[in-house]
Amino acid sequence: MPNPTYPIAPKILETRERELQSRLPGFYPDPDSLQIAEQILMPQIRSVIAETLSNFNSTRGELALTPPSPAELPALCAEVDKSLDANRDLLDSDGLGKPLFDYVRSVRESVKAEMIEAFKAHCRSLLATHGVTDRTTLLAKRTRWFIQAEFPPFGKGMAFIGLILGETIYNLSLVHLNRIADFLIIPELSEETKCKFRSVLANHGVTDRNSLLAKGTLWFQQTDFTPFGTGQVFAGLILGETVAYPTVACIHRVTDALGLPDLSEETKEGLCSALATHGIVDRVTLFDRGTAWLKSPKAQFPPFGGGHRLLSFTLGETVHDISLGHLGRLADILSLPQFSGSTKKAFLSALAAHGIVDRATLVAKGPTWLKRSDFFPYGKGMAFVGKILGDTVYNLSLGHLQRVADILFPEK
Repeated sequence: MPNPTYPIAPKILETRERELQSRLPGFYPDPDSLQIAEQILMPQIRSVIAETLSNFNSTRGELALTPPSPAELPALCAEVDKSLDANRDLLDSDGLGKPLFDYVRSVRESVKAEMIEAFKAHCRSLLATHGVTDRTTLLAKRTRWFIQAEFPPFGKGMAFIGLILGETIYNLSLVHLNRIADFLIIPELSEETKCKFRSVLANHGVTDRNSLLAKGTLWFQQTDFTPFGTGQVFAGLILGETVAYPTVACIHRVTDALGLPDLSEETKEGLCSALATHGIVDRVTLFDRGTAWLKSPKAQFPPFGGGHRLLSFTLGETVHDISLGHLGRLADILSLPQFSGSTKKAFLSALAAHGIVDRATLVAKGPTWLKRSDFFPYGKGMAFVGKILGDTVYNLSLGHLQRVADILFPEK
């Protein structure tokens, strides 16, 4: 007997049928019984269920091409039960066909759940055709839009929402829209919507948390984030709630919701460029400049401001008194190397002034000589070696010189 096509949720039912077929040898260990089940009982029960579904689907009109809604499932299940009971003798439900009947009963609830998920997926796809991919875009449409929008074959918004919720809707409200989002398991913010929000912020030069915090709450309140409106409306859409005034805490929640980093790579590049205008290209040049210079009016890093503002912006906190610890954190965040190529050349030049041009001459000079020697502009030997190694050197040893040689004169 040919395998009829299931007119309702075919993928779900075909998967279940394949599962049942795979279990038949376990249900019927006797070869003769297995043959009867495979060649007679299975085709008969398949035919009865398919015919019942076809008859039921013929009464659904335009909905025939869509998964059944939760409200339709009780009647559908009742029709299947009725058909199975009417064909108990044909299907030998109390004899050889009993394992098949037991299987159908055992999977009833899971099949219903799968059909409900199929219905939800179909509804989500219909909403997506209108640009609704999450709770934020759902609520942003507002109730008036839903009343007028078309959701074929379900009709306009009121009928569509009523079918989903299983009730007649007379006065559509945001409560209904939130219930829709809950039932369809729509995410708060989809990646698509996040990208749109991030793009709007980027149009204002905001690509990370620190950039937005630096702009301030007043700026955020007054700025127009077309097409989403001013800051408080924009924040409300992102957070899914009414925002009376965007506070610092609100800005933190907005950046968390959008998955913005504390500092974007673009912003880090801008900070590195601002530092480089003063010759700061690595940890050595940063610490050489020192805290006193960064506090001075000479240290200006447009568009980030002076040293205090640049550090506050980068670290995401207010810096009142610049310390060496702040410089270390700045270097860590910006991934500054211990020293750059240009600084390495300067180190080699300082050594060459003393006739040190390779590993052998460096090691031959020895720790005692290096301690007494001056390596302008880096100071005495221990300070100089400390800058190269990125560490404080208290007792210069031959081991330190070998590490310096590995860095400046690597063996080929």
